[in-house]
Parts: sequence; C-alpha cells; structure tokens
Amino acid sequence: MLAPTPAERARTVLALSDAGVLATLDADYCPLVVPVPFVCDGAGHPVMVLSRLNPHTSRAWLDPRAGMAVSDRLSLQGQIVGMNGTQQLAVQDHYLRAHPQAAGKVESLDFAWFRLEVTAARWVDDEGDECWLSAEDLADAEPDPLAAVADRLVADLRDRLAEDVLLIAQTIGGQPLARAAALTAVDRYGLQLRVDNPNGVRTVRIPFAKRLDDRSELHPTVGFMVRSLPLGEAEAGASARERTRVAAPH
Repeated sequence: MLAPTPAERARTVLALSDAGVLATLDADYCPLVVPVPFVCDGAGHPVMVLSRLNPHTSRAWLDPRAGMAVSDRLSLQGQIVGMNGTQQLAVQDHYLRAHPQAAGKVESLDFAWFRLEVTAARWVDDEGDECWLSAEDLADAEPDPLAAVADRLVADLRDRLAEDVLLIAQTIGGQPLARAAALTAVDRYGLQLRVDNPNGVRTVRIPFAKRLDDRSELHPTVGFMVRSLPLGEAEAGASARERTRVAAPH
C-alpha cells in the first residue's frame, strides 16, 4: 500500500518548520542548546543566519559537530559549515520569505550564513518506534505537496464527502462492519480514516491509485474514487452531478 516513507515524513516536517533547537559543543565537549530560525535547502540541510558574536557561532567554528531538534519526532546530527556567496544567494529569497524580519541580518557583516550538513536523522513514527535515516535518504525524499494546506483540505473533504466516508471505509477500506467513519488526514498517497467497528475504533488508510505530485490533483482523484463506489439502494437514485461534487475545487 502506498504510504509516506519515514524519509518523506521527515522532509515534510523540515519543509513545514522554520525553527529548531541547535546543539553545539563547548571546549569541554558539553552540549549547549539555543533556538534558531532556519529554512532547508534542496537536500534537506537546515540553513541558518547566525550572529558572529554569539557563543554558539564561535563554538561551531571550533568544533563543527552539532545536532538539531526540529520537532518531537525529528532530530538531526551533522556538522555546521559556512556557506559561500553563491550558496547564500541560492537560498536567500527562500530564507527571507520564511523570516522577513531577518532582512537586515543577511546583509550585515555581523551575521554569517551556515548550513547544518546532516549526516543522520532520527525519525519517530506514530507508534513511537525510531528510524535512523542517512543524508542520502533525506536528499532523495520529497516533502508532501499537500502538507502545507492539509488541515484545510481535510476540512474541505469532510464537507464534500459527507456520508460517502462510511461507504469508502466499508468497501475500499475493507471494513464491511464499520458503523461510522471520519476523515482524519490526507497526504499525497491517500486518505486516513478513523473507523468505528463493533470490536473497537481503528485507523484505516485509503490509498490513491497513484502518488499525487500537486495539490490540484486531489479533488479529481477523490472524485473518481467516489464515483467508483458501489451504490446501495438508498443511493440508487442519486444523480451523476451529486456523485461528482467532490471533484470540483472551490
């Protein structure tokens, strides 16, 4: 079944995050932490603009080994390296869109550009199990294109699908005894439902036929799914127009 990989989930968290907690080492190799704003480059490495006067910057020059906690599920290990002018220009617009208040810093000689070159990442899944990812794993993965507006998409689909969610759970989701179902999440690979069965509540994934590469593909994909559902007696008179309502974007 198509589902986001740990590396894709990690890249999505990185893409949605604009700050983390950076840990550097002092002269006695003791870790010291500080919150820092960042954006990610195309390979998933956090990029930061740090004051040359702050202690964590001087520590990074002396010992580049560092770590960063991005969320309760994702932490990174790597080395802090300086960025040259070409590298800075490649990410500057992206950085300023995320941190417009830093416009003065990027041109000040009191600040310098750094990148945390990730060597390993620790991802914790929904069950609390950890998975270690390499830099290549992160570089090869893509952020979910639906993630930035996932909450709005879920709310929209809840309204559009209405009672169809239960039928989706019973048929496509393989839960014929389901008594109720609710849409809880959406990603590029499918829908996630909370399904109430006689033996309890469980989470069920409803896969799409293919991976979505753009959010504009969501409504046509879900619309096709709904039109393909078997119609019960109560639905037999439903018009084709009503059955295709989820395919039309707002």
